[in-house]
Amino acid sequence: MFYPPSGLIYSPEHDAIVLSLFDGSFHVIYNVSSSPTLTPSIEASEQHKVTSGALSMISRKVFSKVEGDVVPCVEMNRISGMVPYAGFPIVCWTQE
Repeated sequence: MFYPPSGLIYSPEHDAIVLSLFDGSFHVIYNVSSSPTLTPSIEASEQHKVTSGALSMISRKVFSKVEGDVVPCVEMNRISGMVPYAGFPIVCWTQE
């Protein structure tokens, strides 16, 4: 199932777009201005940890912490919006 996007941030410093989807996942597109790819370079994944998997895992951990109980894997973390805060890579999102 495909979910609609709920936020989009472009980082000129990293030449990357971070996209949040309504299902609570994050996706990073690297090298946007030259050769877009979903695969991070070694430097990007080691230095900044700005990867789709890492951001999605952080989102899920925040969701679980806010809920306070053990959250079943089938329960979706809906992200209604995402914006940068104090510059990239710090982001804020609304979730339910």
